Amino acid sequence: MTQDSDELIMVQSELRDTQRSVLALRQELEKARAETEERLHNSALAAAAEIAQLKNTVSALRDELEKAHAERKVAVQHAAAVSHDEILQLKATCTALRGELEAARLDKASGISQAIVGANAEIAELHDTIRSLRGQLESRPTQPDRRAENAKA
Repeated sequence: MTQDSDELIMVQSELRDTQRSVLALRQELEKARAETEERLHNSALAAAAEIAQLKNTVSALRDELEKAHAERKVAVQHAAAVSHDEILQLKATCTALRGELEAARLDKASGISQAIVGANAEIAELHDTIRSLRGQLESRPTQPDRRAENAKA
């Protein structure tokens, strides 16, 4: 029986060692699971934080893009308004210059007409004067030329 008892003690000792090993392995497994869950939880938190940060970045970039689009739209509208005003001013200037040019043409034509009328009146007056002088010369009695007499003397 000693041998049976020795075997029993040995088997009990092995059983205790195996139970201790199982207990140690179970604790190690639970610790590993806890560490894995903690890493997984920390990774999930980090991912959630990164997602939130990326959402904020996307939102900020979207706002900036919309602001730039609005500013560009305002700039285009302003440029169009300025161009429209400039076009209206140029049209008004063209109209005014056309009016001035037409008035200058009319003034020039009127001045030329008046000059022609004045010149024709002067010519007619000179013709009348010539006729009158010719008539006076022809109606005078002829007198000997005093120069001829002076030359003879």
